[in-house]
Amino acid sequence: QELIKLLSINVKSVQEMLHNLLQWANNNLNDISPNPSHVAISRIVALELGNCAPLAKEKNIDLTHEEDPLTVVYLDPDHLSIIIRNLIGNAIKFTNRGGRVAVSYNQFEKHCEISVRDNGVGMSKDKIKNLFTLYGKEISEFGTQNESGTGIGLNLVYDFVKSNHGDILVESELGVGTTVRLIFPKINHA
Repeated sequence: QELIKLLSINVKSVQEMLHNLLQWANNNLNDISPNPSHVAISRIVALELGNCAPLAKEKNIDLTHEEDPLTVVYLDPDHLSIIIRNLIGNAIKFTNRGGRVAVSYNQFEKHCEISVRDNGVGMSKDKIKNLFTLYGKEISEFGTQNESGTGIGLNLVYDFVKSNHGDILVESELGVGTTVRLIFPKINHA
């Protein structure tokens, strides 16, 4: 049963990498425009936390969600799912056993800020500087339990954030952890 559980987690990880690769390729080949609508963040975050829960459980990582069902943004809900899934997945990947990953959000008059925080290994300033400009083996690193990646997940996140009129900010300190903040409009700016 332990072997089957481990195999299931590995299959899910490979499936997520393949999904990211296909989305990224499709986005770059077809220049897919977002299909925005008003989206309740808490529903999508809860779904993606549920999808990532087996990976977190395997590493005994505490996942928390500071839920607010009234927080709404204007963007493509499929893009938001991929963005959140990638950020939570990376936070789990680079957090040691027994760590924590938290998702929260704040509303402002015209925009909303989504934060994904971890107490993982953190990143250097040079790594942060190149985070969205390099991809593949140039940027990809193994996680705290030798988890691998394709090195395109964050490029996909960046593209989807920007195509939805958002912004992404990364704060990190080696040995302390990382916070990724997403800023999205609450209303249609078209």
